[in-house]
Amino acid sequence: MEATIRLVHDAVIVSDKNGIVRKMNTTAETYTGVSFADAVGEPADSIVRLVCADTYRKIESPIRRALNSDETIRSMHDALIVSRDGTQRRITFSAAAILNNRNIFEGAVFVASGVCDALKSSRISDQISENANNIYQEIATEVDEILWRYEVDDYGRIENVFISSAADRILKLPVGEIGNSLERFFSYVDQNDRHNIFNAMETFEKGLSTSNHVEYRLHGADGETVWIRSSGTVRSLPNGNKAVCGIAVDITDMKKIDDELISQRNFISRTLETLPGIFYFFTQEGKFLRWNDNVESLSGYSGSEIRKMRPEDFFPPEDQPGITTAISDAINKGVAIVQGNFLLKDGSTIPHVFTLARVEMDGETCLTGTAIDISESIRMERDRKRLHGQLLQAQKMEAVGRLAGGVAHDFNNILNEAILVLNRSILVKHGREIGFC
Repeated sequence: MEATIRLVHDAVIVSDKNGIVRKMNTTAETYTGVSFADAVGEPADSIVRLVCADTYRKIESPIRRALNSDETIRSMHDALIVSRDGTQRRITFSAAAILNNRNIFEGAVFVASGVCDALKSSRISDQISENANNIYQEIATEVDEILWRYEVDDYGRIENVFISSAADRILKLPVGEIGNSLERFFSYVDQNDRHNIFNAMETFEKGLSTSNHVEYRLHGADGETVWIRSSGTVRSLPNGNKAVCGIAVDITDMKKIDDELISQRNFISRTLETLPGIFYFFTQEGKFLRWNDNVESLSGYSGSEIRKMRPEDFFPPEDQPGITTAISDAINKGVAIVQGNFLLKDGSTIPHVFTLARVEMDGETCLTGTAIDISESIRMERDRKRLHGQLLQAQKMEAVGRLAGGVAHDFNNILNEAILVLNRSILVKHGREIGFC
């Protein structure tokens, strides 16, 4: 298929059933002004831009028309293909649906050539359509996702099943083990998830939905569990059957990331709820984004009330200027600490020390922090000052007592000396009077 595309001199673009570019040759790159590397994986409608050569009116996408019918689409008049740089080329074109040998709808092919080569273009288009039976399977072998398809007849019987070999790779099975058997594929689906798949299939069969997606687990041959997200669509076929096709993607890594994020969120939530004080997180404009339960239990406000409040609303008027200044400092300097009275719903206040730190979230400046009740610290400080005063008074009294005791002792010694001298004087005097001296 690729060799055929490369050999022809006309512009050839091949899409899958969703109109996504899968292959294109160098002529198509020249006509569209888009390289294959840039075009692959993009909608063909965005790559191929066609207008009427006479009126410059936009022409409906031939690839999209081919995807919606089983007929070959041919240009009925000259057309212009407009490249990305604005270059215009007069062309004729054709487009046709791609069916494999089991008439499974798999994609579309678009061929464009100069006006003088219209007949050649038509022949090439027919040739490619006839030889493109395996294009879907070829694409399926090149992608990591599981491509699947089946038909449902009027009696609800499933037929023409196709499951790409990616299923074998994901399940660590030999290539071809699953084949095109839904039964073998379902045998690897977790038993608790099978009903999800059956419900999705039933909505398609009953015409309750034209698109659907479901997540389920596969258990591989190596014992590993693989998470799969399968998305599908349904369309009616000319034979009256319904064709259900889609893609199944391995989302195991995404699930692991989701589980890790959930675990981290739970850890953060538990951590916030075990903080001894209150936690808050609000935008630069003052809108509260998150807080812990202590904010509600302490303030008396409900969560719905807090969402409508601003940080300054939790402080009495005399403290609000200081809080506003602290918020401004945190925004400009990164951090701030302020002491204030936390105003409760009943009008009472509790002194707290508040911390503020600037953080960036999704390009928006926010502030976060915690607050600790310092009522006990203030009471203990008052008690400390009171006890310190009492201690100083006791020390003064002790010093006075020691001083008084020392003075009394010294005075007593002096008094004793004085009494002794006085007694001696009296004895001497009386001794002379009675003739002892």
